[in-house]
Amino acid sequence: MVAAGPGAGMDAAIQQKIFDPFFTTKEVGKGTGLGLSTVHGIVKEHGAHIQVESEPGIGTSFVIYWPTIDPEPQSISDEKPEPLPRGSETILVVEDEVTVKEMIKGVLQAQGYRVVCAGSAEEAQELFRRSDQPIDLLLTDVVMSGQSGPDLYTQLVTESPELRALFISGHTDPLEEKGERVRTSFLQKPFGVSDLAVCVREVRGKGKSN
Repeated sequence: MVAAGPGAGMDAAIQQKIFDPFFTTKEVGKGTGLGLSTVHGIVKEHGAHIQVESEPGIGTSFVIYWPTIDPEPQSISDEKPEPLPRGSETILVVEDEVTVKEMIKGVLQAQGYRVVCAGSAEEAQELFRRSDQPIDLLLTDVVMSGQSGPDLYTQLVTESPELRALFISGHTDPLEEKGERVRTSFLQKPFGVSDLAVCVREVRGKGKSN
């Protein structure tokens, strides 16, 4: 399904954030920015994928890829969901959207992690070097003002070779075609509590020898 419309279009920086909760390009008081985040969540819940194509001065198109229908009815299970994975590592969260940053911090702390938060790559570098505990995982937004998340990780991993990273973004995986997935992973925004908890545990186990 394709939804398109006239308009000014969006540059790459805005496209990176359009599915983020509360992100909006409207003026204060003109909107909350929850529309596309809600759409993205509904699409993911149905096992589908949404893709945006936009060019400044031309317009924007959204393409939704729906999964094929399973003809076999699924049985309803009475089993209780598995508890979310927990941990005790120290995680450095780097996110310039305050609402998203606080949400991530709350989820991780509830699962037992020690969380250090930064609003920019520059602040993250300072906190990384001043931390009284080794940073086990860098959880960072991909696109930020100033240095990007992947560039920040490239810099920090030279100081701490065992450092792992979880990149988050409302757009595409920045390392998908580069094969750089030994100690890193990617989580697309918006994501749920269970998505975050599971992905953090998975990336913490990457690159370890048996």
